Amino acid sequence: MADIGDNTEQRDFVTVYYFENPRASGLTVSHRALDFRYPDGPHDAETLLVNKKGRLFIVTKGVRGAVYAAPATPTREGVNELRKVGKAPAMVTDGTFLPGGRRIALLTYSSVEVVKASNYRNVASAELPDLDQPESLTVSLDGDALLVGSEGKRSKVYAIGVPGAPTATPSPTPTPTTPAADPGGDVPEDEPATNTGRSRAGTLLALGLAAFVALIAGMVVALVRKT
Repeated sequence: MADIGDNTEQRDFVTVYYFENPRASGLTVSHRALDFRYPDGPHDAETLLVNKKGRLFIVTKGVRGAVYAAPATPTREGVNELRKVGKAPAMVTDGTFLPGGRRIALLTYSSVEVVKASNYRNVASAELPDLDQPESLTVSLDGDALLVGSEGKRSKVYAIGVPGAPTATPSPTPTPTTPAADPGGDVPEDEPATNTGRSRAGTLLALGLAAFVALIAGMVVALVRKT
């Protein structure tokens, strides 16, 4: 648990508490406290990061935000000196390492910024839903989304996609075969190729019937004239 807030930037050091066996039962549990000091004077901060090796990082909340790393093995004897390791977006209110540990999601009042854990360079960004004061960020249990919350009772929690996350490539859709053009005329593209022969046969039959009817009609006219 990070006691690192300092709105007036007057604290000589900040403290992080480790709980050996945390429980949500109201019982008293053992803990240890570690104190940290910035190398360039006090800063306000609301973001504590812990990588997969257990190393601590603090991201300051100023207009010119920065990332500070704690010693790999901090001591309880005295105050540990933080080390500035990179720049951060302005007004960071929370953050978390993303699954795999190679990227970090940082929350601001207007967006989620994703940076590389190796050099803190921005690689992706996403705007936030309409929240009064976004100050909480975590990864969903399935790791596929980020949960963003605001301050206050009964505040809403939104799930948003992880900015820059790779999306699944859709399976290719089979391309339908276009029927071959009928040498005797145009064939509609949506008409099955197997109907081509039937259409041609039907046309020939209709022409034959028409010719037969015309022949009979001519014979009848000729007989009427003779009589």
